[in-house]
Amino acid sequence: MNWPRARLASLTLSLALAACAGGPSSQQAPAPRGADAAVSALPFRWHVPEARTPTTGAVAAPRPRLGPGPLAGFFTELAALERGTRKEPLLILQLGDSHTAGDRFSGRLRERFQGQFGAAGRGQLPPAVPFDYFRPQGVQVTASPGWIISKAGALKPEGLFGVSGFRARATKPGDRASLTSTEEAGFDTLLLTVLRQPLGGTLELEIDGQRLPPISTAAETGPQVARVQIPVPPGSRQAVLTARADGPTDLLAWGPQRQQPGIVLEAHGTVGATVKLVRRFDPATAAFELADRRPDLILLAFGTNEGFQDGWTAETYAAEAAGAVADLRRLAPGVDIAVIGPPDGNRLASSSGCSPAATRQCLVPGLPVPPPPVVKPGAKPPAKKPAAACRWVIPPNLSMVRQTLTGIAQKERLFFWDWSQVMGPCGANAWALQDPPLAGSDRVHYRPEGYARAADALYDQMMAEYAAWKLAVSGVAQQ
Repeated sequence: MNWPRARLASLTLSLALAACAGGPSSQQAPAPRGADAAVSALPFRWHVPEARTPTTGAVAAPRPRLGPGPLAGFFTELAALERGTRKEPLLILQLGDSHTAGDRFSGRLRERFQGQFGAAGRGQLPPAVPFDYFRPQGVQVTASPGWIISKAGALKPEGLFGVSGFRARATKPGDRASLTSTEEAGFDTLLLTVLRQPLGGTLELEIDGQRLPPISTAAETGPQVARVQIPVPPGSRQAVLTARADGPTDLLAWGPQRQQPGIVLEAHGTVGATVKLVRRFDPATAAFELADRRPDLILLAFGTNEGFQDGWTAETYAAEAAGAVADLRRLAPGVDIAVIGPPDGNRLASSSGCSPAATRQCLVPGLPVPPPPVVKPGAKPPAKKPAAACRWVIPPNLSMVRQTLTGIAQKERLFFWDWSQVMGPCGANAWALQDPPLAGSDRVHYRPEGYARAADALYDQMMAEYAAWKLAVSGVAQQ
């Protein structure tokens, strides 16, 4: 595929300008040699960590924070977007479990924010195809089978992990991963977050079929996180990475973006994750990523899996959740954090010997579940259990998790939103029985329409608080 001369000239100019840009955290990539030089001699620069304490975040100049409230910093930047004084993307970063991983809730939230404040693209995603049924909104992603996926949420994770919670390693020459934007505007920037390390391998990159300079991940020391921001012609549609497998080649995240005012909402979720996931990020890696990307708001969306795990106590969960918040504040100082309490979820009190009619009911909280009838030794158990023993119930720890998160948010002066209030008691069962259903048959996950309803409720509440903040700020300005 040949690009029009104007578009190819645009790419050449963009990469040349990128080579001139930089600062204390930028390094020029090694010049291509041999056959690589024939492809292109255009250099680009890495974003690499500066010298800093491994567990401490950015040394970037703090952004202004006007007015009161736990989201004052975020609202200050939203107002700058509205006034047209902010010229770069505003980043919202969501970290969570499967509700985040599915990108339906975050996708709708992204749609609402971008619809009002402008769209600057999809932003970074987890690398390659990190899990089955990976269907991020705004892009289509494919990957060859050779990539080995490691996750921070594994029982015994090994290696370095950043905020995506995943690492993809190419294992043989020709391993490919492609990313195609489904946005009408496409993208003008490709973001790659990799590990640089001794004898690190090489990634070949194509944008809409045009080969760009190869990306070597080799470094004298490491492994260490680094990011390259590659300017491409506006309206680009597809990026393809191909590994030479000439050394260890590790990808932590990648994604398309447009360098313009507007919202970018990145969602990094891990199926089955608890809030412990945050504490498994490598501190130096996560600190660099958060300093380099500079989110204006972090959404912390865990709690469902903890609510279904009976081993947690209020004390152990409070310690873990408060520790995660403290870690994020240390890694991203000055960034507003919003805590999202888990949605309602239900499970069957018993599953065997239950009639379909009985399993359509949900036990109202506060009423005990009758024990199953006693069966004498040698006697056959009843064919069907009492209806009450077969009903869906709310795991008791879900309420404990919400109360704990509420308390932490109040103590730390964080924004808190209770997802379950959108649904009511036994809401997961009620939503599953609607026509069309808003929840899945498992009464844990939701249909796109259910996630959209919840995201709309969160967005509406945030916008109500944003309107109140603007009134407060304008009142102070007039005094």
